[in-house]
Amino acid sequence: VSPTFDRDNTLFAAIDERMYRSTDRGESWVRVDPTPVRYEEDAQSLIYQGRTVRQGGEPTASVNAQNILLQGTSVTLDFMGIGVGWIGSSGGGRAEVRIDGALIDTIDTELGGSPDNQTFELELFRSEDLPLGRHQITVTAIEDEVGFDGFDVYPRAQREATFPPEDSGTTSTTGDTGLPDTTTPPTDGRILNEDDKSGCGCTSSPAPAAALLLLSLTGLLARRR
Repeated sequence: VSPTFDRDNTLFAAIDERMYRSTDRGESWVRVDPTPVRYEEDAQSLIYQGRTVRQGGEPTASVNAQNILLQGTSVTLDFMGIGVGWIGSSGGGRAEVRIDGALIDTIDTELGGSPDNQTFELELFRSEDLPLGRHQITVTAIEDEVGFDGFDVYPRAQREATFPPEDSGTTSTTGDTGLPDTTTPPTDGRILNEDDKSGCGCTSSPAPAAALLLLSLTGLLARRR
């Protein structure tokens, strides 16, 4: 429940690993997924092999702080998700990007810059088409030195979906009885022939977990009133 629920009517709920938000006291829900997780250049999860040079002082001292990967140096991160991005700077050399051991791309980080004229916090590489699970990314400087500011990990696809789904049914002046001015019950699917034996095409019932969620929130709202 939002700490300012009385003013914003906002609720949050989770089913398995899915997160939902409602801004109308539970009448409708929007699925929201987590934002990318940043692993800064000094994160303990990172594994460096080779020599690095610190640029810009301590991590909190300047937005331009980063590690310089000297030629032959690599940095590796094991992560869980569907995607990953490499954040660095312009004005450097070339680097290989490997995911799960396979060479994915070779990046030229010069990008019109120079060691004396760099642009920081650049997304130099991103992949978001990995199967959800554990993966590994490695960036290796193969020509000159390369700036490394961190990795962005994408835990899930960035999307929003409404819950429960909207009814896509239609009404007509002639219903199933064939009489005028009767209404055909709206459905979310096609109405199958009775001889198909494959179902009526009617809207499916909400999943048990979703039904329990709605019941719990209804009780919560009743108590708050």
